[in-house]
Amino acid sequence: MRFWPRFGSLFVFSFGGWLISLWESAPEQLTERGNKYTARAVQALKDPTGRENAKNIYFGLIMGISAALPTFLHVTLFISSLVRKIKITLFPKKATRASFEG
Repeated sequence: MRFWPRFGSLFVFSFGGWLISLWESAPEQLTERGNKYTARAVQALKDPTGRENAKNIYFGLIMGISAALPTFLHVTLFISSLVRKIKITLFPKKATRASFEG
């Protein structure tokens, strides 16, 4: 079920990149785009304080954090639920007299 929102995000970003490439004078292929992003990453590692590199690093951090937040939330909720279930299974509450009188 969580696959579809992630697939939708991937589709939207890919489709958006394709639309932008149509807008530019020469459409680019995915391999060309990959090469361009690789060159940007290498340049950012060589000179992380450059104006353009700092902007790209900041953008990458913001996008990465915002993409990781839902996953972090789901993992946290899963672990919390699992711990609660294990605790209830291993240490069931003992019935009290008040619960029988009801």
